[in-house]
Amino acid sequence: MYWFNADRWRWVHVAFPKVRALLLLVGLVPYLYFAQSVPLWPAIAFLVAGELLQLWAAANLFKNETLAQTGPYAWIRNPMYSGRFLVGVGLAVMLSLRWLMLPIFAVVYIVYVHARVLREEERLREYLGEPYTEYCRRVGRWFPRRFPRPAGLVSWSWASVARNHQLRVTLGLVIVVLLVVARRELL
Repeated sequence: MYWFNADRWRWVHVAFPKVRALLLLVGLVPYLYFAQSVPLWPAIAFLVAGELLQLWAAANLFKNETLAQTGPYAWIRNPMYSGRFLVGVGLAVMLSLRWLMLPIFAVVYIVYVHARVLREEERLREYLGEPYTEYCRRVGRWFPRRFPRPAGLVSWSWASVARNHQLRVTLGLVIVVLLVVARRELL
């Protein structure tokens, strides 16, 4: 995956955040067209699970301040990305072309996110040093290595949720779901 972190791919890493909103708006029209005639409850289950995981992770993430080790970070090192994956699965399941979109989404997401996580881990090792290296030995990147004590899991900061912009993401997801439901009911 380090090939995707090479300098020749830097433009993708720099450009994507700048055009993300435009891509989402352009993608919303065909998405609403294809989000039809399929049961919504499986998609909603993935969406809710993924968004709750992202909210929980955002509530325990204090970027560039401390090493996140509470909440879902006590189980896995990348709960935000895992939550986004579940949200993406939910959005793909909502489509009438889910048999095509689900595997495409999964492959593209896994390749992109794995490369991004490798870059982030390198940066965090430099920034946080030995405590981060020890944390990586104890906590799995994508899957739990052990189950932590319940005390570390019950941690929440609304200020951190707001600082990490997760409420805006949640609102955007709710709007997309409402648009899909409205389109199905009105057309």
